[in-house]
Amino acid sequence: MSTKAKLTTVEQRAKAYCETIRNNGAGPITIEWRKSRIWGSNPVIENYAGEKCCNVSGTGYCKESTALADVLRFLEPSADQRNSVWQTGGAGVSSVTAALQAIGWKLEAIAKTKTADVYRVSRI
Repeated sequence: MSTKAKLTTVEQRAKAYCETIRNNGAGPITIEWRKSRIWGSNPVIENYAGEKCCNVSGTGYCKESTALADVLRFLEPSADQRNSVWQTGGAGVSSVTAALQAIGWKLEAIAKTKTADVYRVSRI
């Protein structure tokens, strides 16, 4: 995956959210599952201001890991580290967890409900 020169508004929000997490050394990631008439349920991750930080829809892949990878790729400034996390999107949450661990972050599930999954990401 190539890196784009300019980030979209949603990507800028994700980057700012991750900068806050990086500065604090840890933070929560909440995936809210929202119903879609076409795609079933889609994951939405919002920043502290309630603004959307990812756009995930469709079928046939792990939408949860895609949402996590799309947002958490911004935890580290290096393009190589960002891409190593981003490339795990769709491959399962354990792939995202392993990629984050390789760059010094721990992702742990702390709660699951019918409409949300809550994670904690922290520096190792």
